[in-house]
Amino acid sequence: MENLTYVLKQQKSEILQNWIQSILTSYPSGAVNFLKNQKDQFQNPVGQTVVREAEVLLEQLLSKAEMEKVKVSLDNIIRIRAVQDFSPSQAVAIFSSLKNILIDLLATELQEEKLRREFFQLERKIDQFALLAFEIYSQCREKIYKIRLKEIKKWSGIIVEKDNEFLGRENDNYKNRLNSNGGNDS
Repeated sequence: MENLTYVLKQQKSEILQNWIQSILTSYPSGAVNFLKNQKDQFQNPVGQTVVREAEVLLEQLLSKAEMEKVKVSLDNIIRIRAVQDFSPSQAVAIFSSLKNILIDLLATELQEEKLRREFFQLERKIDQFALLAFEIYSQCREKIYKIRLKEIKKWSGIIVEKDNEFLGRENDNYKNRLNSNGGNDS
């Protein structure tokens, strides 16, 4: 009788390809072909990041996860999704798609009680990754909002400054008109 990790490692390549495909198709339809087909990391940093980090995450999932590696990989994928305005659920949906891929691939194996119990343990690990991804997403979005707020404050200050300059010139023009009319403003 095999254990689940052995079965998954035998199908790792297929799982990885399906998962990468699933992640990339979560992007807008116009970008999907580019993300899938452009292999140059400088022309397609998003697609190459997804490929690289999905492989690391899958490897960590199938072994005793080193949480520092998991955090770095999650940060690399989720940060992109946060910047690209994915909703929180869209950003972390990559883990529910991974679960679905595994369930579909292991339909026969999961009939066996021992493998099914092992799969439940694996699901818990996937859920931990998803929760960590959500935390990273939240931190990224908070940082983005702070940057935007800082920019708004900066531009508001510039606008107020320009308004004050304009109002100062208008006030000077009004005073000049009053003086040139001998105090009559008509």
